[in-house]
Amino acid sequence: MGRTAAEKRGPKYSQEEQVFVQDDGLLYKARIMKLKQTDDGKHHYFVHYLGWNSRWDKWSEEQELMPDGPESEELQKRLKDEIKQRQGAPKAAVRKSISGGGGGGSAGEGDGGGDGGGDGGAARKKPRIDTKAATEDDSELAQIKLPIPFTLKRQLVQDWENVTQEPRCLLPLPRARTAAHVLDAFIESKRGACTAAQLARFRELVDGLRLYFDRALPLILLYAHEREHHAAVVAHNKGRAASELYGAEHLLRLFTKLPALLAQTNLNSNEVGQLQAKLGEFLKYMQKNAGELFHGDYRVATEVMAELTEK
Repeated sequence: MGRTAAEKRGPKYSQEEQVFVQDDGLLYKARIMKLKQTDDGKHHYFVHYLGWNSRWDKWSEEQELMPDGPESEELQKRLKDEIKQRQGAPKAAVRKSISGGGGGGSAGEGDGGGDGGGDGGAARKKPRIDTKAATEDDSELAQIKLPIPFTLKRQLVQDWENVTQEPRCLLPLPRARTAAHVLDAFIESKRGACTAAQLARFRELVDGLRLYFDRALPLILLYAHEREHHAAVVAHNKGRAASELYGAEHLLRLFTKLPALLAQTNLNSNEVGQLQAKLGEFLKYMQKNAGELFHGDYRVATEVMAELTEK
């Protein structure tokens, strides 16, 4: 069998060379620590993100790398600017959803506990766009409170234990009932129970939650142990958003981060109250349907990853 062009020319980059690595739609400067060539002739590079903890070192394919130079630096800047512009979309959707008045009640007792987003502050260390406001302790964030019912808090704790404690487990993805399905089902539950105008506002809220979830999941909703799984699943499901891959378990984690995220929207006290009421309605829906939404079908991580590798 003849050798491929890649095999004939050898690796494009060398050990210790600085490059830019594509990751989640952005570019990050990194150093190549080692190289390998797989049986299919492809070159892979083990990269270390400059300025970041070595826990994020990873293998990248050659097409994910770009040479260090002015063109790559300009592309990096342009991609960051595009991300910042798109970050405004969830805020606009949330403000639109509360513009016509509130509805619903609170979501039970408690104070929205549970870390749901990474062990050891992982999301703050990963080279990603700025999520400072969503992760640091800021007394001003107390203005927005989102009580989470006890049964859902218990689900968050069980989720944490399953994913972070030995034997570490993962949820098979894509989920049979995705976050998008859950959000749509919530809207259907409101149909006939409220006016057309109220239903439209709930739909706008759901659209905002979907945007937040798709943006936040790879940034602050994954435990460190889940990131390799996320990368593999995304590679096998190109073009599908996080809300079309993950389910209620990860959607619930979003609610532990929402107070910090919503603090960036500059809502006034009246708007905050209306938004809290609507979000409380959604949490009550999750609590009422917990038996259907949370199946507990976690599997040992090595088995899940092995199956993905075989695909």
